[in-house]
Amino acid sequence: MESTFLGPFVVLLVRGKFATLASLNSPRKTVANIDNLTHFIEPEERIPAKLKKVGTSPLASPSPPPPPPSSPDPPLGTGERQPSQILERIWTGKQGEIIWSKIGPYKFFTADLQSLAPGKELESEIVNAYLSSVLTMSSQKCKVIDTFQMTAIWDGTSRGMRKLDVMEWDVLIGAVCKDGHWTLVVTTL
Repeated sequence: MESTFLGPFVVLLVRGKFATLASLNSPRKTVANIDNLTHFIEPEERIPAKLKKVGTSPLASPSPPPPPPSSPDPPLGTGERQPSQILERIWTGKQGEIIWSKIGPYKFFTADLQSLAPGKELESEIVNAYLSSVLTMSSQKCKVIDTFQMTAIWDGTSRGMRKLDVMEWDVLIGAVCKDGHWTLVVTTL
């Protein structure tokens, strides 16, 4: 189906094998064959099992007494919390494990954002996502090489680059982590 048919839609009328559909995002109505329709199931946030087990952060201090019942924390979507307050809750381990963002194929969970706390080591997921987002603004044809793959290339132990035709890219970029320090590797062709 075309990208404009990705719904969700509300079925207004069914006549034989055809249904009249209304999009939730636009007032336009569409007619479609019912053989091409499927039920829309709201996707659930997928949190890896290893992250569900993460309970506290090394930065977490003994928990303070609970706030009085009259001042509960505002829900996350209300806009009443400042980003600095949200980061403080994440860094101190008070925020539950949820997905915060997705950049390209990279997902940021609470545990990933805890690595941005002062004195913590930066996670490769954050570095990969940052490189991907920066290169989307480039006018050149760029390829991000995952930090694990780039580190293997740096060490001379890589075997997975045979499928990559390096000549079809203007720039290859990746990062290497050695002894807790990151090195940016940029190759121009």
